[in-house]
Amino acid sequence: FRTRAKMSLRIACRKLLDNVVRKNQLSQVRCIQYYDPDNKKPVESVNPEETTDYEVSKEEWKYVDRLLPLKTLPEPPKYSSYPTPSGWIPQKDENIGLPYSVRRSRFHMLPVYLEEKSGGTRKITIVKKVEGDIWAFEADIRKHLEELTSRKVTTQVHEITRFLRIKGIYLKEVSDFLISKGF
Repeated sequence: FRTRAKMSLRIACRKLLDNVVRKNQLSQVRCIQYYDPDNKKPVESVNPEETTDYEVSKEEWKYVDRLLPLKTLPEPPKYSSYPTPSGWIPQKDENIGLPYSVRRSRFHMLPVYLEEKSGGTRKITIVKKVEGDIWAFEADIRKHLEELTSRKVTTQVHEITRFLRIKGIYLKEVSDFLISKGF
């Protein structure tokens, strides 16, 4: 019975919709299927104005707005000396004339991450948000790391998503390099 009632209601709605479309009165169509929770049967005719009472108010939006996350974070406070007790150092304001730059994250942190592969046996350092000449950045960072470790460093450049992979754990060394360049 339910299937037959649903089908007949849908057919009736479809016919009504076809007639209204032919007459270009599409804004007047209200063809919604409602169910009576007690009888669990579809109700044939329901006036939508009678089913729900609501009021549109923009005054209460201030309570919702304060719960939403910020799109950008405020600037960090100025300190008398750096690094701060947590070890954070701000990005320098002046452009140092390099063909590349590394943007900070939205939390004002360096975009240097450690990725573990193969069940934790392969460690890869990742530098994201590289802008400009990513190949010059790769050459500089590889040269810096090879001087520090006195061994060959394997890197991989991903031009499309603008990041660099470095085989091994070099979080501290890469972060120090970026801070020394002013990023």
